[in-house]
Formats: sequence, structure tokens, C-alpha cells
Amino acid sequence: MNPERLESKKPLEMEPVESQPEVKLPESQQPQAETLNREQEVITEYKQEEVPEVKDIRQDNAEIKAIEESLADGLAEAYRTMDEQRQASFKIQGEKLAIDILGMLPITKKSYRKIQQGIRDWIFMIPNVDNHFVDQETKIKLDAIMEFERERA
Repeated sequence: MNPERLESKKPLEMEPVESQPEVKLPESQQPQAETLNREQEVITEYKQEEVPEVKDIRQDNAEIKAIEESLADGLAEAYRTMDEQRQASFKIQGEKLAIDILGMLPITKKSYRKIQQGIRDWIFMIPNVDNHFVDQETKIKLDAIMEFERERA
């Protein structure tokens, strides 16, 4: 680089770029209307195929209730000891967790870990619980969800 240019504070001057003249193709090389229409049809068909089927959660209300019951099993005493605000938060998180679990079925290694972490986080919302209790309850609830999945299939 030019050291004189580095020391000067003048802004760079840019040369205008000349525009290219428009090139016209001969008629033999012009795209045919039929070809363009067929390409448009193929693109439209492809776009229609890639729309995934959306599962309506409201139809699976019985399945969500079953998952919620398996999650709540054995936690009634701990639930009663919570104050009202914590009970409401615990209940809402449990319902969200049940919907998330239903969305992750069938269970894979990756979804198993996500479900396990979700259950652990949810159980840790209970005040004054130790890790041993959380681990036990998480395992019990995971087993119940696995059984639910087997019955569902």
C-alpha cells in the first residue's frame, strides 16, 4: 500500500462503474412459455409436499391427562405443603411438561434426556427436596412414561 495514502485523511474517491448494455438473446435461445409453466408447476408441487402435518394437541387431551397423572403420582403430599403461588406455578409447569413429553413421543435417546431433565427441573420446584428424592422420583416418572408409550403403541 501507498504509505502516503495511509497518512492522508482524504476520503477514497470511487470511480463510477459503467453499466453493461442489455444483451438480448436470439429467439431460438429465448425460454419457451411451456417450459416456464412446467417449471412453475414443479415448484408449486414441491412446495405443497413440504408442508408437514400438524398434530392437534387438543385431540390428545386424554393422553395429556394420562401423562399428567403419571407425573403427579406420589407428589400429592409435597403439593399440599406448597403455598398457593408455588402450587399454581408447579401445576402450570407440570401441564407444559406433559404437553412437551407428548410431543417428544416416541422416545429416543435424545428425547429421553430432555424428558429426564424436564422432570428433574419440575420436581426441583418442590421446596426442601434433596437430590436423592429427585433422582428417585425422576426414575419412577420416566418408567411410567415409558410404560405409557408401550401401551400407546
